[in-house]
Amino acid sequence: MENQLEHIRFLVTKEILGTLSQEERNFLMEEVAKNPDAEETREDLLTVAQNPELLAYLHSERPAKQSALILDRLFARSRKVRIIYSIAAASAAAIALFFIIPQTLHLKSGKSNPSLVENQSVPATGKSVQLSLSAGQTIDLTEDTTEFTIGEQKMKTTGKTLTYQPSGRNEKSYATLNVPAGKDYILKLPDGSQVHLNSVSSIRFPLAFDENFREIQITGEAYIKVAPSAKAPFRVKLQGETIDVLGTEFNVNCYDSLRHTISLVAGKVRVHTEKNHIELTPGLEAVAGEDGFTSRAFDRYITLGWLDGRYILNNTTLEEVCTIIRRLYGVALQVENKALLQNRFTGRIIKGQPLEQVLRGLASTSGINYDQDVQGTYHIR
Repeated sequence: MENQLEHIRFLVTKEILGTLSQEERNFLMEEVAKNPDAEETREDLLTVAQNPELLAYLHSERPAKQSALILDRLFARSRKVRIIYSIAAASAAAIALFFIIPQTLHLKSGKSNPSLVENQSVPATGKSVQLSLSAGQTIDLTEDTTEFTIGEQKMKTTGKTLTYQPSGRNEKSYATLNVPAGKDYILKLPDGSQVHLNSVSSIRFPLAFDENFREIQITGEAYIKVAPSAKAPFRVKLQGETIDVLGTEFNVNCYDSLRHTISLVAGKVRVHTEKNHIELTPGLEAVAGEDGFTSRAFDRYITLGWLDGRYILNNTTLEEVCTIIRRLYGVALQVENKALLQNRFTGRIIKGQPLEQVLRGLASTSGINYDQDVQGTYHIR
């Protein structure tokens, strides 16, 4: 077991230093997905390596073996190192909650993803989570415990969770749950399934499932736990794709209309498009492209971090970072210097921290400047 963890540490060290091959990455992600000790080992090493000065030192002009040895020694004292970093971070407001390291040594050029429109604004659907009914009625869902009735349908909100029970009548009525920027919300379906929606996301669902079939429709991002039922298959509709599910857990990300991603945590799913179909096993994700879906291993720490309020940046472009900020804070944000859009960052954004701290963190670690105009739009230069 210890030899296996030594190999995991070796691979994570290569990951941090940017020398990990695709084959090694696939193996590492598979081990992390199925082995809690491997996952903990990787998270510990990544935490140790999030100090900006340390990363700059490791990526300086020195042999890779020497950098790996330094990192391995730091990992052996990771508890002590984390305490030291915490004390240092507490004395620096710009780094206290926002750890972000510009990858100035690994800038990549090339065209942006065409679906990521420059300077796009992601509007909030409102300051509160809203439930829209097919009859045209809209209900604001507060975080206080509330019970209400729609026709014969009894519904209840507790905190950020909506639950309901079918009325018993076979009615084909639908509702849509809309989650605005900066919020997330959970819907518990009457069959025992659960859908956790990320910000700027929605779910359209029936107020009563058919006894032989269950179907929902998702936009944005959601983590879905499906209750098994041999009599009633479960189907998730996206824009252009269909996911057929047995009892399972998976993440759906369809923010980008041209690059949907379905990441399977447990169970089995089959994804259909007009061009092809693909079956997934745990630890793999399906990624949509021009020729249909392809599969690959995924990193649970990165993909599912949003469930814990952690938005992980892993060699992420400034363009993508700005998109995350828009979803989290519901603000208009423009990048005036287009040359900055492909700058890449590694680190994390913690949900709930003030926007000014995030922007100061970006500015202090990358040299960019920002300001806010009288209309409230932020400009990055």
